[in-house]
Amino acid sequence: MTQEAREADVSVKLNIGAVRWSGIASLVRSFVALLQLFLLIRILGPESYGTVALTGLVVGYVLLLGDLGVNAALIQRADVDDSFRSANFWVGFFTNTVLAGMLWALSHPIGEFFRDADLAEPVMLVAIAFWVSSLGAQHKAWAEKNFLFGRILIIEASAAVVGASVAISTALAGFGAMSFAFGMLASSGLSSVLAWTIVSPGWRPGGRFPMGYLKDSLTFGGKLVSLRSLSHLIVSADSLYSGRFLPATELGLYMGVRNIVLQAQSMVNPAITRVGFPAVAAVKYDRNKIKAVYLQSLNFAASLNAPVVAFFFFFGQAFGATLLGQQWEGTGEIFKVMALWLAVTSTLNIGAILVMGSGQLLRAILWALLRLFLLGGAFYWSGVSTSSGIATLMTTMSILFVVPAWLIIARPIAGVTFTEFVTTSLRPFILGAVSFFGVSTLLPFEVGGIVALFAKAFTAVSIYLLLSYQFNGAFLLDLRNLLSRSGKS
Repeated sequence: MTQEAREADVSVKLNIGAVRWSGIASLVRSFVALLQLFLLIRILGPESYGTVALTGLVVGYVLLLGDLGVNAALIQRADVDDSFRSANFWVGFFTNTVLAGMLWALSHPIGEFFRDADLAEPVMLVAIAFWVSSLGAQHKAWAEKNFLFGRILIIEASAAVVGASVAISTALAGFGAMSFAFGMLASSGLSSVLAWTIVSPGWRPGGRFPMGYLKDSLTFGGKLVSLRSLSHLIVSADSLYSGRFLPATELGLYMGVRNIVLQAQSMVNPAITRVGFPAVAAVKYDRNKIKAVYLQSLNFAASLNAPVVAFFFFFGQAFGATLLGQQWEGTGEIFKVMALWLAVTSTLNIGAILVMGSGQLLRAILWALLRLFLLGGAFYWSGVSTSSGIATLMTTMSILFVVPAWLIIARPIAGVTFTEFVTTSLRPFILGAVSFFGVSTLLPFEVGGIVALFAKAFTAVSIYLLLSYQFNGAFLLDLRNLLSRSGKS
């Protein structure tokens, strides 16, 4: 397909149908992951869950390095033939094989670094799961490039359900932190099998390596891996710090709250970024279209995240005590601070569609290096030693990064004014705060259980939607288009 044809087709193929399928896939996957998270926290308790959280942290870094970013380059590149796709597959295969072996070999030193004697065995098992998962990664990237999000839904929903079932059943059977690794292995295996059979049933990688194309792919992929690694270091700096210095029980409490908040965000941002990236790539030569895609994505993400942020800020204390158990009753303040962090980071993260789609990765890498330097200095000089202190520091630094992020990313790439940036970002969160504050004030939590908690949340969300109808009609219009039959691609 020519560049002009892709640009003309983007609004029909992408903005409605693709977002809907991607959103459903993300929602199903995230809901299952959130349910798994709740149950593992309740079954394992804070101390064992701390080991689970550290296992997820370690494998998260390895996932960023997998395939050297060539699958993202596959999506970003307009002209892709079979030999180019085959070369990308083999680069990813060999890279992930080496990374899995390194993770296996370093499992015991990693456990020693975090002072957790139970960490080595889960890390060894997730190394195998990581390698198995990589076998189907390029097929899913190919599906994304061609907007086959319905097939991705089948793959990811099936893998999520199977993985969660294995993790929960093994946790109940007494396998402790290993249950998370068993679940990941089951999920990875099914995901790769389905990717080969559903996305590209007749395709097999060949042996040709077009070095010119591959060089371009590795150049783009290398920059993207660098950016993702730096961004992940920034987001997970608190996890590294707390994993190294907090006592086991306090670590589990902190990481439990943190992961619940981030898992709730994962229902929204990845789906929008997943679709916004190829959307910007398809119109990267037209700045006005880039701006339109970015502002629409920013408003939609903020509007969906706003009630989640408000829920955790106003109802976090009751949520922890009601759903997670008595051990989590004192986590209300951490929920509040992490909710504010979620509001800021979920907004800033949408900038990823600009740098990835336009190919301006060096700009984002330099900005990420600066943030990492400042954040590392803040941790070093502050010397925080409590979970609430760590959460407060992360949130404060994220707020300080907002204006520079607009100056460095949104304004030069998309031509977004500061007024447009602030208005689009803040309006949904203000509406969410007003809605949930009113309900929490009029209906306090002295009495009631899980039914009362969700009844109050439902009331607050209903008020939020009414306020959005009055003050943020574009969000409801996008939501209606997303859910309507006319949105089928």
